[in-house]
Amino acid sequence: MAHQESTTPPPHVLLLFGATGDLAKRKLFPGLYKLAAAGRLPEQYVVIGSGRHSPGTDDDFRDQVREGLRDSVDDLDDDVLEQVLGRISFQTSNADDGSDLAAAVRKAEDTFSDDGHGESKRLVYLSVPPAAMHGMIGMLGREGLTDRARLV
Repeated sequence: MAHQESTTPPPHVLLLFGATGDLAKRKLFPGLYKLAAAGRLPEQYVVIGSGRHSPGTDDDFRDQVREGLRDSVDDLDDDVLEQVLGRISFQTSNADDGSDLAAAVRKAEDTFSDDGHGESKRLVYLSVPPAAMHGMIGMLGREGLTDRARLV
C-alpha cells in the first residue's frame, strides 16, 4: 500500500517583516484574510508581525490590521475577521537584534498541539527595502529562525 501524505498542512508561524507598511496593509493581510475565509490555512497558525517601530500593543496592531482589511476587502465576515485577528501579534525587531522575536516564535510554536502533523513550519515574508534584506537574513540565521523555514 502506498503512503499517502496528509492533506492538512502542518502548524505554521508566519513572520511578516514590514507588517505596518503599505504592502502588508493593502495586499498581505487581505490575502491572509481571503485564505482564511476560503479555509485554505492550516488549522494551527499564528502571524507575528515585526518591524523596527512598535505600533503599540498587540491590540493596537490588530486594530490597524482590522482597519486595513475594512478598507481593502469587500464583504468582510466578522467571524473570519476575528478568527484571523486573534492569531496576530507584533514583535519589534531589527537586523541587529532579533532575540525577542525568536522568543516570540518559540513561544508560539509551543502552543501548537502535536496532532500528528509533524513539526511546525515557518514562513518568513520580508516586506522590507532591498538594502535591508541581507541584514535581516543574517539576523534570522543568528537567531535560529531559518530552521524549517521558507523565505519570501
